[in-house]
Amino acid sequence: MTRRCGPLPQQRPLARSRCSTFTVITPRHSRSAAGPDPLVVETASRLGSPRARVADVAADLGVSERHLYRRCRAAVGYGPATLRRVLRFRRFVSGIDQTAVPPDLARLATETGYADQAHLTRESTCLAGLPPAALARARRHGRVQMTRSSDEETSWR
Repeated sequence: MTRRCGPLPQQRPLARSRCSTFTVITPRHSRSAAGPDPLVVETASRLGSPRARVADVAADLGVSERHLYRRCRAAVGYGPATLRRVLRFRRFVSGIDQTAVPPDLARLATETGYADQAHLTRESTCLAGLPPAALARARRHGRVQMTRSSDEETSWR
């Protein structure tokens, strides 16, 4: 008997870049009638650690990587590797927001789980459309905000 997960939740684009369109699930769409998937909740919790690896999380939870991918995809719209990437970038942005002075980007990159500052720069440019220093400046001055265009796509301004 095959269990049907139902349709994917509605998504809204977060940023356009040359890498890909990055999406976030709005909170009201992340819960099904039965509540959040406990496996995905635990996965997100474990992937929140800067050094977490998808293969290790799957093994610890007693499921295959493919099964974990399917469950994450059904619950949040993308797989666990992308979820890890999003969580890591969110840690970086939180680190920027917690300091009033320009942050030491190399230190912050290492603390939030990036291999080095170049890795952070690629991810920031890909996910936010700005390199880390420009993103930090824009956030400190309140210039980075989400906007809705006429074609219903959300973009950085």
